[in-house]
Amino acid sequence: LKATLYTDDVADPAALADRFDGYFDKILVDAPCSGEGMLRKEAAAAAEWSEQNVLMCADRQAKILESAARMLAPGGALVYSTCTFSREEDEDNAARFAAAHPDFVKCEEIKLYPHRVRGEGHYAVRFTRAAGERRIFRPAKFTADRKSVAAWRAFAADFLDPAALPQGQLASFGEALC
Repeated sequence: LKATLYTDDVADPAALADRFDGYFDKILVDAPCSGEGMLRKEAAAAAEWSEQNVLMCADRQAKILESAARMLAPGGALVYSTCTFSREEDEDNAARFAAAHPDFVKCEEIKLYPHRVRGEGHYAVRFTRAAGERRIFRPAKFTADRKSVAAWRAFAADFLDPAALPQGQLASFGEALC
């Protein structure tokens, strides 16, 4: 589970899509971006900016959008947003997404510039997915590492009130036991 679902404690969108195919009615993608909207506010953002970084971010965002499309149920809404001015990351990504997904309709699109509104600069687009037959969701069976469960139970027995403990099956998510 850790190797396929998490990398450096961040959920891999493709692995999430494998587990939650067609599950969500609404998805907000606040995409990691080149952060051009932060250039005047943070010196580090300006120092890290490059055309290569913009293209790398646009590619990563396209992959995240693809996973989000897989997770959205028929009739659902998807909002994609960034805090950049980059056309490659904003309008171009939205256009490529719409062209590749004819079952998605672009409903609204807005670009906010700091000289026109309060804020640093943002982009957002809302898509809706055509209605259709909803898939039956069968959640994956999450399991927990036996050593982790044993360590948790030993800790809980020594330090916690048994009446206050949550009931049910434990599952491992990366390094976390839930």
